[in-house]
Amino acid sequence: MLTEQMIARLETIGVSVFPEDGLHVDVMILQAEARPTLALYGESEEPNEDELRWLESLVQRNAASGTRFKIPAFDTVILYKKDNHWTWRRLTWTKHPLWYSRVGTLQEIRGAILESL
Repeated sequence: MLTEQMIARLETIGVSVFPEDGLHVDVMILQAEARPTLALYGESEEPNEDELRWLESLVQRNAASGTRFKIPAFDTVILYKKDNHWTWRRLTWTKHPLWYSRVGTLQEIRGAILESL
């Protein structure tokens, strides 16, 4: 579970926290106007320092290229860390499976994430 301190740190580097209690698309749209829309699922374990640096570099890479993560807000990339493994999904995925089927370390799945952006 993410602490308030970690949530504040994630938001500082440009990673939104996806609410645990629903989609809140309106909130994601407002956030998309301010920065690229990359989110971490609220029930995730906290990322370690290396993972935080990678998340920040991903946000910076997209900001430098002048692009967003596909369609702002509606195509938000949501990351989820559980049992020290990562998976991801898009906000628009509404049919099963809701999460990318392959899980692993952030290093192992980052290629799939980068290809999807």
